[in-house]
Amino acid sequence: MAGVRVDCFVVVLVVMVVMVAGVLDVIVIIIVTTHITLSYQYTSLKTEMLQVYSSARVCDFNQPAKCDQTLSADLSRMMKSSREYQELAHVWRAWRDNTGRKMRPYFSQLVTLANRAAQLNGFDNRADQWQAKYNSNGNFTSVLSEIFQQLAPLYQQLHAYVRRKLREQYGETHISRKGPIPAHLLGSMWGQRWEDIYPLVKPYPLKPSLDITQEMKAQGYTVRKMFELADDFFVSLNMTRLPTSFWRNSLFVRPSDRKVLCQASAWDFCNGKDYR
Repeated sequence: MAGVRVDCFVVVLVVMVVMVAGVLDVIVIIIVTTHITLSYQYTSLKTEMLQVYSSARVCDFNQPAKCDQTLSADLSRMMKSSREYQELAHVWRAWRDNTGRKMRPYFSQLVTLANRAAQLNGFDNRADQWQAKYNSNGNFTSVLSEIFQQLAPLYQQLHAYVRRKLREQYGETHISRKGPIPAHLLGSMWGQRWEDIYPLVKPYPLKPSLDITQEMKAQGYTVRKMFELADDFFVSLNMTRLPTSFWRNSLFVRPSDRKVLCQASAWDFCNGKDYR
């Protein structure tokens, strides 16, 4: 499980071997039990958090009694397309009230368990364990800081430009000349993707935009084909081709027979062969 390197099967096998050898003692029992307990608790907490996240519902801004709006089917679409300041603020806040606020107790416990697991594996905390993969020279943090400083001037100009355009749309009452941009105005629930507000910030609004959707459909592109094309691209960069298990076990299109969380993510199943 995440954060614990001891595989449950290996733990059980070790215990059986030691028992046969007749040298099982209290210390071994404590160590094995601790690893298994941490792994179980960690997985249980993540399951609880995912359940809260995937089942969250928000009430409609214009119809408060209608409380069936979900992230993937309704809220994401509104964050992309709505230009009503108060509606966007409502959606942004209500979704967090129904997810983050409810997940907070679980998350606090999860951090504690993750740090304990990292300590069992020889690290000070989970952050150090994460960074260990990239920190071979001990300068990972300083390298990132240097890269950030190099990008900062460009980002500051981009931020200022987008802020000015959004101020023209929503007015100075909502957006100041020098302050931060309200996160709910950036086109997504997390504010990290700005392409959906492009019509509001387009530098040359009278110039035509290029939309290749219809041409891709005419050429027979499907969701699966786009993933395969992406795989070919990364292989061309000398990366490893995706394993068969990725194509067999991944969901590319939302199933119609059950509810699933369709937010794109990448997972390492810690068995050396299953990544999806």
